[in-house]
Amino acid sequence: MTHRRIGIGCLFASIFMHACMHTAHAVQPSPITAVVLPIDSTESTRASAARSEYTLTDRLIVRLKNGSARIAAISDTASSQTGKLSSNQSRSTRASRDTHAEHRQKTTARLQSLTTEALTPLRTMGDGSHVLRLSRRMALHEVHAIANRLAMDPEVLEVLPDRLFFPQLTPTDPQYINQWNLTQANGINMPGAWDITTGSPGMVIGVLDTGMLPHTDLAGRWIGGYDFVSLAARSNDNDLRDADATDPGDWVTATESASGTLMGCPVTDSRWHGTAMAGIIAASANNATGIAGINWNSKILPVRVVGKCGGYESDIIDGMRWAVGMTVPGVPDNPNKAKLLNVSLAAVGSCGTAYQSAVDDLTNKGVTIIVAAGNNGALASNYAPGNCNGVITVGAVDQNGGLPGYANTGAVIAVSAPGGVGTGNTAILTTLDSGINSAVNDSVYTQSTGTSISAAHVTGVASLMLTVNPGLKTVQVRDFLKYTGRSFPDAVAQGSTTNCNQALCGGGILNATTVLQFAKAFQGNVPQIVANSGVSGLRSDGLVFDWGTAPVQRTDISGVTRLAA
Repeated sequence: MTHRRIGIGCLFASIFMHACMHTAHAVQPSPITAVVLPIDSTESTRASAARSEYTLTDRLIVRLKNGSARIAAISDTASSQTGKLSSNQSRSTRASRDTHAEHRQKTTARLQSLTTEALTPLRTMGDGSHVLRLSRRMALHEVHAIANRLAMDPEVLEVLPDRLFFPQLTPTDPQYINQWNLTQANGINMPGAWDITTGSPGMVIGVLDTGMLPHTDLAGRWIGGYDFVSLAARSNDNDLRDADATDPGDWVTATESASGTLMGCPVTDSRWHGTAMAGIIAASANNATGIAGINWNSKILPVRVVGKCGGYESDIIDGMRWAVGMTVPGVPDNPNKAKLLNVSLAAVGSCGTAYQSAVDDLTNKGVTIIVAAGNNGALASNYAPGNCNGVITVGAVDQNGGLPGYANTGAVIAVSAPGGVGTGNTAILTTLDSGINSAVNDSVYTQSTGTSISAAHVTGVASLMLTVNPGLKTVQVRDFLKYTGRSFPDAVAQGSTTNCNQALCGGGILNATTVLQFAKAFQGNVPQIVANSGVSGLRSDGLVFDWGTAPVQRTDISGVTRLAA
């Protein structure tokens, strides 16, 4: 993760869903435990009050079967009166209003016999519908119950809650205007998503990383946590595994890199990587401080698995299992079970049987795992855990929606999200600390880039998906993210070096508003297809896919045109 510190003064029409379980590929176990680095470490070392969804109303809209005709008849009467009383137009207006009022009163009196709820007539709408006031503000399910009774009247076409609509929610945080990744044309379209949900206080999101720092914009958001770094030379906190997940720094000096336990390790300042990921996912909003995160309410569980010069795979696997409530020998069980995990770490090579087994155990428990594709400008299929079966692997796009040079690519990527480029306004703002080695706890912010930043975006949005539809399976979360993504633009024309496409960057650019709409509406109806031979499906953009355990694009069929809506 590259960063520049700054001071802050103040698809398918019905998406094809499948529930098949992936099996791990058999590979030879490694004779040593792999060391996994923070996903952004390959680049240069250093250069709220939440709004609940408002669903109360104290009004009804009563649509009448003859509403429009009655309005026309009254209008004719009013015109006739106006002609006769041209010297006093106000009398005709009063006559028209009185006629409407009389009809409203009669209709309301008739409807009142169908409910014990007091009804007061307010006004007539342009289509002849009547607006009635209830005695109090009620939840929509209560209003619907009343409406169903009133709809039994033979003259009533339909009765609807008179809902309150709001402008798309925008946080008041002073640096929100600089968060292009959330708002601009090639960001993730968060404002509309926040009108659906800003997250559940009861949800826990696990961040497997370098640990946590007490940043002002994350106050009250951290919960519990554990330090799984099991080697003293890497722990940097004078102890081994314990319940303190504070990030003591992961710097490596030139002397340490030259000899000893850390010989050959990349020389780096401390990166405070876990705090940076938490800022993207969950920085508090509307607190007049800094930035806005994606999820404004849920808790972040810090699981420290990375110390100086990376983290052992065995520590990471233990941390993953512990985070979701599974037992790890020698460690007390976690009382704050995570519903999904952000793992922005990578190592070259296959997934490995131990890692795949852990992923299988977690996905079998209904846990969603979001991982970064990697920052090597190479095939993502060559880097774990992005190549594990059952995880959701995330690629990166720049501010134009193009492919950054650092981002890994390929078929294992489900979706891409902003990862940014450079160190200025084209990078992405998040929470950090200005300490070079040890933390100084000054709650600064940083401009960061990398696919771990991208993965954090998807983790935040996935947590909102699971808020509106807790029953979603991992494969459903992945498919919704993939098939609701916005199409990749011609980014080269806007100044990017390389365009993204589905073969390189997954299904599209993360679209938070659209994916939340789909997740909220999804009721678990999975299309079942039975055939003796191949079955293909046509997507709305003209691409053809073969249906099987997963949709696979047909490259031998092109130029398909939809014949009918």
